[in-house]
Amino acid sequence: MNWPQHLDYIEAVQHPQFCFDEPILRQARPVCDRFGVPRAAAGNFACVFQVTNGGDRWAVRCFTRAVPNVRRRYATLTQHLRSARLRCMVEFTYLEHGIRVRGQWHPVVRMEWVDGLTLPAYVESHLGHPLVLRELARAWDEVAADLARHRISHGDLQHGNILVMPDGRIRLVDYDAMFVPAFRGETSPELGHPNWQHPRRSERDYDEDLDGFSSLVMRTSLQAVIVEPALWKRYHNGENLLFTRRDFEAPHQSSLFRELIDSRDRQLSRLAHELESRCGNRRGGWLSQTLAPRTAPP
Repeated sequence: MNWPQHLDYIEAVQHPQFCFDEPILRQARPVCDRFGVPRAAAGNFACVFQVTNGGDRWAVRCFTRAVPNVRRRYATLTQHLRSARLRCMVEFTYLEHGIRVRGQWHPVVRMEWVDGLTLPAYVESHLGHPLVLRELARAWDEVAADLARHRISHGDLQHGNILVMPDGRIRLVDYDAMFVPAFRGETSPELGHPNWQHPRRSERDYDEDLDGFSSLVMRTSLQAVIVEPALWKRYHNGENLLFTRRDFEAPHQSSLFRELIDSRDRQLSRLAHELESRCGNRRGGWLSQTLAPRTAPP
C-alpha cells in the first residue's frame, strides 16, 4: 500500500464530513493556522491533527508509513492498558476505516487531546528553578516505575512523546512502538529517536526492559540542568534534551560526558558515569529497567 503523506492528509482533513467515517469525527472541525490550513505535527510513522467537537478535543494520528500488524497491535494495547490504568497514558481508539484519502480508507488512532508542554518547552521555561525540575525528576521516576511494574516499555521515549501538564504530571503519547507482554518474541516496529536510544539497539531488542537506557538519559539530563542550567544553551539543539547519538557512539570523545562526569555534584557524576558505561555495552547491560538514583532532596 502507498500510504498518504503529510500534505495528502492536510487536504483530506479540511473536509471532515467527507473524510472521516466515525460520526463524532465527521462532526468535528480541525484546528487550523491563520491561513485556514489544518495544523499537523509530523512524526516518524504518522502526522497528528487536533480536532474539536463542541467542548471535546482529540488528536487524530494518521499513518504515513506501515506499522506492522497495526490493527492487532492496537487491540492488544487497548486490552493491556485498560487493565493497567496508568495515569501517564492517554485514552485512544483505533479506527480501521478512519480517514478516506482520494477514495481509499486508511486507519487512524483517535486519542485524548492533552494540554501540556513538550518536555523541552517545560524544562526551558523552568531553567534556574531547581525545585520545579527536581519535582519533574521525581515524577519521571514514578512513571518509569509504573511502566516497569506492568511490564510495559513505551519503545520511543523522547522529547516529542513526553508531555508535562500544568500540575507537573507527565503524560506519554505515541504508542506505535510500545511493548506489552503479549508481544514477547516479536521484533520492534521501530528503533526510536536516535538521540534517546542506545546506538546498538536493533529490532531484536524488544521487551519490558527496553526503556531503561532512555530513562537513564532522561534522569541524567534533568540532573545536569538542575545543577548547571547553562548546559542547556550549549547542548540543547531542538531534537534532544542534552545528549545526541554521537555522544552515545563515542562517549570518551564527548565534551558533554566529560563535563558531567567531572561535575562536583556527586549524583550527576554518578549518573553520567553509569550512562557512559551502558553506552559501551554491546548487549544486555544497557537493557535495564533499573531506576537511576533519585534526585537528592533540596
